[in-house]
Amino acid sequence: MSDHFAPAPIADERTRRIFGDLSFSSAKKGFDPAEVTAFLVNASGAVERMLGRLRDAEQRADAAEARLADLQSRALQPPAPPTAPTPNADNDGLLDRTLALAEKTAIAAVADARARAQAILTQAQEQARQYFASERAAIASEWERLQTEAGQLETLRLAVAAETMALEGVRSQLRGRIAVMAQELGSIADDPDLLNYAIAQARTEVESAAPLREVTPIEAPAEPALPPSPHADAIPASSVASYEKSFEAGWAHEADDDADAEAFERFFSDDVEPEPTQQWILAG
Repeated sequence: MSDHFAPAPIADERTRRIFGDLSFSSAKKGFDPAEVTAFLVNASGAVERMLGRLRDAEQRADAAEARLADLQSRALQPPAPPTAPTPNADNDGLLDRTLALAEKTAIAAVADARARAQAILTQAQEQARQYFASERAAIASEWERLQTEAGQLETLRLAVAAETMALEGVRSQLRGRIAVMAQELGSIADDPDLLNYAIAQARTEVESAAPLREVTPIEAPAEPALPPSPHADAIPASSVASYEKSFEAGWAHEADDDADAEAFERFFSDDVEPEPTQQWILAG
């Protein structure tokens, strides 16, 4: 699971001209791309203005240097014969002082412009580092949360699979027992004498298991004679064999009663926290 999208390039031509081709990837819980783009546009505008001032200062410095070189070349020429002082000599001295002051001003302006540009660039780089560090931290936190949720979902899936397998086993056992009971009931419906045979067989087993003791006969009032029960030899061998097989299959399914009861008790227990999967299984 990933929340990253395709990198979004910066469309502002001035920003691309100053900072180069930039592109940032959008991430969940990150900064707003529109705000980041607006900040970069404003920063590029400030840098461009400072660069313009720097170029103007450099041009003024170049002009001052050219005039200084011109003055120096004049100074290297042989001095002219002394003449009477004229107002032009005073003007030349004033011009020299003005040029020197202009040169100092240009140098100071260039130094200030460079310092301002460096400060703006340093601030932009620091903000970019903070932005990327915060995005990396947010991505790491989101990744850790997704890993935790994935582990919880895997645990829940395994628990649901185990409960589903247990319920499938219970359902299969119940189907088997219902099929055996249906077969027994069908056999009894086809041949009602099998019911009397089963009762007589169970009574014989109970009497043989009980200890023998003397019983004092008690005279009982006369009862109407019951119709004779069918003899075992009178029951067809195929019906007896079918009933014995059904009876043995029923006893075989009785061996799994404890597991069925435990599965039902665990599934319907109030101590188990209800889950959407349990409701879905019961509804299905």
